[in-house]
Amino acid sequence: MADRTDVASIRDYGAKMKIRHTVVYGGAPKPTQQRLLAEQPHILVATPGRLLDFINERHVSLERVHFLVLDEADRMLDMGFIPDVRRICAMTEKDRRTALFSATMAREIAALGESILNNPEHIECGTNTLPVESIDQSVMFVEHGNKNELLLNLIAERGMHRTIVFTRTKHRASRLSMMLEKHNIKSDSIHGDKNQSARRRALDAFRGGRIQVLVATDVAARGIDVDAISHVVNFEMPNEAETYIHRIGRTGRAGADGAALSMCDRDEIGSLRSIERLIKSSVRVDSDHAFHFDAPEPRAGGRGGSRGGRPNGGRSGGRPSSGGRPSSGGGRGGNGGGYRGGGRPSNGGGRSRSYGDGARRGA
Repeated sequence: MADRTDVASIRDYGAKMKIRHTVVYGGAPKPTQQRLLAEQPHILVATPGRLLDFINERHVSLERVHFLVLDEADRMLDMGFIPDVRRICAMTEKDRRTALFSATMAREIAALGESILNNPEHIECGTNTLPVESIDQSVMFVEHGNKNELLLNLIAERGMHRTIVFTRTKHRASRLSMMLEKHNIKSDSIHGDKNQSARRRALDAFRGGRIQVLVATDVAARGIDVDAISHVVNFEMPNEAETYIHRIGRTGRAGADGAALSMCDRDEIGSLRSIERLIKSSVRVDSDHAFHFDAPEPRAGGRGGSRGGRPNGGRSGGRPSSGGRPSSGGGRGGNGGGYRGGGRPSNGGGRSRSYGDGARRGA
């Protein structure tokens, strides 16, 4: 992400400006980066770990930093970088301008914003972009223990030549990728426990067609830009309804057709109903597989499909209940936005935010 930010933004937008800039990140040769740092760039784009390496080696000082931008804060949280971020902030001058951007707003990110910003102003993007018509959405009701076998069957039978499979946890992503490899399906995973070099290799292999299936967690998959993704599979339903939109948006791009398949066990039916309320439509039920069970119908006037509920013999796929709101999942959100001066970060809400100082910190 650091490399992409440097190349795509600073170089292109500042092409006619005499601004020196460089980027440092793990997995790249340090001597080359050290030589570029010696040129004293005006703008430095960096990942927290590599930046702290150069600070400890006395190649970088942050004492005169006037503008500090923390991008993709939720991704840094997922990768365990928040303690490093706090250390970096403490090394900069108090009289600085700070902006924090995050696509989702976990409680830890809100707490970080409160601790490093002075009277932040909250800026939030508009409403979520709903799924496009070119994406064929379906849900398969399947017990959790049968999901692996169902995934293998789907890959073999449904022409999944370039597929992203989403899981909720890093460990699940790794285990699922290894399971696919054992069944001779070329696969790799990307998540916060992998270093940048490993994530880049996996993404390059997926983009180049050398692997068939990429297994990813939501935050690690941020910024994936791969054409012609045939299928998105929700191996586990997302905790936040808005995340569903981000996931399935990986397919069906630029007018191409795409398919989004969701595997839903009994404990995930509540998450499915929240998604249906958000998109204001029922997700089509696909019962054409060996592991189907009948899910309870949404309850009229209620939230429908309570978590962990037992099936009552009814078929799912009816209209979602009216009057409900999608769950915010304890303070996480979906689309991007921000804070600048005067507002306090909110732990609730269904959309993502970022922060920015309205006045210099310490003023």
